[in-house]
Amino acid sequence: MPAAPRPLAAPSRRARWRTLDLARRHDGVAAIGLAGDEAHPGDPFTDVFAAAHDAGLHVVHHAGEGEGPASIRQALGPGRTERLGHGIRVLDDPELVAEVRERRVPLEVCPSSNVALGFVPSLAEHPLPRLLDARLQVTLNTDVPALIGTPLAAEYALVRDAFGYDDRTLADLARSGVDASFAPPATKSRLHAEIDAWLAPA
Repeated sequence: MPAAPRPLAAPSRRARWRTLDLARRHDGVAAIGLAGDEAHPGDPFTDVFAAAHDAGLHVVHHAGEGEGPASIRQALGPGRTERLGHGIRVLDDPELVAEVRERRVPLEVCPSSNVALGFVPSLAEHPLPRLLDARLQVTLNTDVPALIGTPLAAEYALVRDAFGYDDRTLADLARSGVDASFAPPATKSRLHAEIDAWLAPA
């Protein structure tokens, strides 16, 4: 998924459309989105994401990691996001929690990255359990594994140890990730079957 970095200054029209132009050239691209410093809003890109939606591309943004509920609202509204990259600051606003829950917007939660980048003090203090308690659609992810050094399997092991999650809870997180993906139905069915097989007693 191509992700456009948030610019420090207002981007030119050509720069705004470059990511979408690249995505249209490659059949394997399923989505585009914004990443980077959330202090710079996505408003300059709303026309690009409207065009991406009209072209049949999915839209996914980072929001609610470094910045609060306003960044999530921008992503959900004019940003047209279908998933929230991180989204942990949704908990700052109970009304927003209710909206995200009702709309079934998946959260791409990356605990190791949140801690490593200083957005959460420690893994033990990560809001993952509160996000699950709020009945949000939470997926467990790794973020920049080459930099953070935590592949996805290790992320599952870390949250198991930190929060005492059993196999069923880990399987539910994996199922949520499959459901939130843009994979074809047959691929989703196969992955759900593999999760069921992993969970089944030997």
